[in-house]
Amino acid sequence: MTDNDLVARELVREYDRAYRELNRERIRENHRRFRESNPDYYRNYKSPLNLKTKASKALSEREWTKRNPEKHKAQQVVNRAIRNREISREPCEVCGVSGKLASGQSAVHAHHDDYLKPLEVRWLCPKHHSEYHRHLRDRRKG
Repeated sequence: MTDNDLVARELVREYDRAYRELNRERIRENHRRFRESNPDYYRNYKSPLNLKTKASKALSEREWTKRNPEKHKAQQVVNRAIRNREISREPCEVCGVSGKLASGQSAVHAHHDDYLKPLEVRWLCPKHHSEYHRHLRDRRKG
């Protein structure tokens, strides 16, 4: 980050602070109207069930990471390579879909056949990725 970036960031902070101070009542009124028109928003967001769900999800992700260190490491290597533009996501090998889903997530997953070769992946959409794993499970059982 350059000195110019730091100066610009500080100027934006000062402007935001001044704006909030000058428009305090207006901002409060907007918040009040939002809370009145969306009563379930805060109730659901801060509900014990939602907080418990978030906590249990985080816990299960940590447990999965502990149980599968090689898989987690392979995921990290792929994600880092994508971020650093060493590799790029390709369309699904089966149906050719690419891009992003409505949720903002990528429409293709990187599937590892061998976790010791983390950059050797096959690109599959969520549908074909789960079908591929189902096929692998069926082969192991039968």
